[in-house]
Amino acid sequence: MLLASCFALVKTNPPLAIVSCHPYNPIMTIKCLPTWREMNMDTSPEAEAVLIEGYRRMTLKQKFEQVERLNRMGRALAMSGLRRRYPEASEEQIRRRLAGLLLGEELATKAYGTLEC
Repeated sequence: MLLASCFALVKTNPPLAIVSCHPYNPIMTIKCLPTWREMNMDTSPEAEAVLIEGYRRMTLKQKFEQVERLNRMGRALAMSGLRRRYPEASEEQIRRRLAGLLLGEELATKAYGTLEC
């Protein structure tokens, strides 16, 4: 039995779509992803060209380091938000709540146990 959701990127026109199916919900969801231009409407084409050229010049290691920094920043922002929502929670409870957000509550419970309030 499949225990996790499955996702697939599908080439379409517009560029890509996310196909999502959940083991407990047989309905498949398809969402078209926005294009680069739709996500960056406030960026001039000249600035966009400089940005893309910068990405092209980056080594693979630099790209992975950038992704790692962005992941760390995202987790730090999520932890900060959880601390604001649950000011009385211990750091262990905050980390457990983060696991629930990242993994889904069912998997987080299997991996780390129930959330102690």
